[in-house]
Amino acid sequence: MKTKTFLLLFALLVPALFLRAQKQSDIVTGIMGGEKPVIAIPVFRGSGEAQKQMDTFNRTLNDEISGAGIFSVVALSMMPLRNPQVPQDIRESMRGTGYALSDWSATPVSANFLAFGYTGIQNN
Repeated sequence: MKTKTFLLLFALLVPALFLRAQKQSDIVTGIMGGEKPVIAIPVFRGSGEAQKQMDTFNRTLNDEISGAGIFSVVALSMMPLRNPQVPQDIRESMRGTGYALSDWSATPVSANFLAFGYTGIQNN
């Protein structure tokens, strides 16, 4: 009995979640005038032992956001060589270095959104 109830709930929940995700995508696209917003996801770096996991992290992050279909993802070859890791790195006075938001919103990147950050291991 419990198994049948679980399967019924699962069968009802999965389509509902899919429809909800579909609606969210439609809303975002509607706000942007029919076009998908553009997101720049530069390569995240890690400190110490965390760096060993960064290839997998970066690939997974890019695949998940690309696969969601909500954003157009900027090709890495179009991005500045350097990128901010913390909000304090962003300085408009440093145009042309990758640390100014205008470096990411102007051509060739032309991003509406920028993902940035870094990883590190704390307390083991």
